Amino acid sequence: MGPDRSGARRGRHPSRQSRQFRPRTPPRHLVVIHDAQVFRRPDFFSWRYLALHRTLGHLLARTATIATVSAFSRNELAEVLSLDPASIPVIANSAEHFATVAPDFSIIDKLRLAPHQFFLFVGSMTKNKNVDTAIRAAEQLGRADFPLVVVGGDNNKVFGGAAAESRAGVVIAGRLKDEEIAALFSRAAAFVFPSLYEGFGVPPLEAMFFACPVIASSADAVRETCNDAAVYFDPLNADQLSARMRERIELGRISPVEQEKQRQRLMTYSWAKSAAAMLEFLAKPASRSTSDRAKQ
Repeated sequence: MGPDRSGARRGRHPSRQSRQFRPRTPPRHLVVIHDAQVFRRPDFFSWRYLALHRTLGHLLARTATIATVSAFSRNELAEVLSLDPASIPVIANSAEHFATVAPDFSIIDKLRLAPHQFFLFVGSMTKNKNVDTAIRAAEQLGRADFPLVVVGGDNNKVFGGAAAESRAGVVIAGRLKDEEIAALFSRAAAFVFPSLYEGFGVPPLEAMFFACPVIASSADAVRETCNDAAVYFDPLNADQLSARMRERIELGRISPVEQEKQRQRLMTYSWAKSAAAMLEFLAKPASRSTSDRAKQ
């Protein structure tokens, strides 16, 4: 969609009119960068993607205010972009977008699943999502009656991703609609989140939205997001993940105590709180130039 030129002289953008009468105040730009992966894990990306996004990150650090989605990402970005952490507002994510999604339970039959007798992975096949560890854990679990369902697509051009191959105890579902994913969250024994690096970790919150137990990577950002509402494992240790999956089978359905912990985490993250954080920043007068924020 092009710029709105209503009320402007033909061929002249509104921002160029009466320039001599406009006060010379610096423009304010807020840019949300979700994580520092291109700096911390270059092995996850193609060299073209790295070159572009590293350059863009440094440029934005000096021409705009950088915001991010977690305290972990704030510290990471401050270090790699030479910024004061206090200058980076945190505007968190939420799982409330699933509030208007009606689960389509027909996917359970289509995939030939038994309710509450399968584990679920939802994500891309990119390297940071680490689906290979989840697949190895499912193989080691050796429970054909509790398969791992892998949902998601890939973008190998950018990420050079890992391929999720069909194996014993693994169901490759591919891309699904939100309604189908909601149904899988609602009927899974647990959601498995083996990410190697995240800036926040929205999928575990999405699982909690449907009262699905979460088995999550011990990556720092994921722990920050999930707190005590998940059980954790080393994302490089398939044996440990397999043990967590086995424990979940023995525990059975989610308990009231677990549900309460999930409810508390979900209350922590809402789009209303995120909007308030953004408005709070925008309401503040600009006190320093971008050059003051960035350490030269």
